[in-house]
Amino acid sequence: MSCIGIIPARYGSSRFPGKPLADLLGRPLIQWVYDGTRPSKKISSLFVATDDQRIAKAVKDFGGDYIMTSDEPKNGTERIIEALKTIRQTTNLDPEIVVNVQADEPMITGDDIDMAVQALATDSDASVATIAYRTDEKARYLDPNSVKVVLDSRSRALYFSRSPIPYGRKPGADILIHAGVYAYRVDALNAYASMPKTRLELSESLEQLRFLENGHIIAVALPDKQFISVDTKQDLDRLHDFIST
Repeated sequence: MSCIGIIPARYGSSRFPGKPLADLLGRPLIQWVYDGTRPSKKISSLFVATDDQRIAKAVKDFGGDYIMTSDEPKNGTERIIEALKTIRQTTNLDPEIVVNVQADEPMITGDDIDMAVQALATDSDASVATIAYRTDEKARYLDPNSVKVVLDSRSRALYFSRSPIPYGRKPGADILIHAGVYAYRVDALNAYASMPKTRLELSESLEQLRFLENGHIIAVALPDKQFISVDTKQDLDRLHDFIST
């Protein structure tokens, strides 16, 4: 199946303004994400989708491809949908699968991308696939910036939450942290564009819940690694220390 990657990137993060351009060991954060994604064997083309000329210039400077979008999208998925329209109008690309790599995932690799795409290809009933990782760190379990996910017996998402799930009444349950990668079937993206925002999506501020609340299946792959997502300046400092050691 034909597949492309899009990294939605906006400048105005409420917790960390200018995050995609934040310096990490001499490279902007957006370049770490781009360079990590590019080795994927599944995606044929990779773009950054942004409404900010500063981000576009940074991508151009390191040799990446970008698509300018409006400032209307309210989340990454909506920005992906707008960027895909431009890609179809200006290139000969007409993908069946679109991979969304969030711009705050500098530890992402091509292998991680390929796991998500493979999970979608393997589960014919799934509309979307994503990745998550196991952790035993209590701080991540309790941190609302770390999105937790619980799965059914077929490795499909039951629910995503900023709250600690599953509740730890007894030991032994997996604690799974969601990482910001999605592989969508294009039909699912088209459906998402016409869905109104849902109650749980608004409550949790998690765009993927719109799919679950409308009956779509999200397959989840589990790479044997952990990620440091950059939600805050403190996360960036932690990642800097991790890479430097």
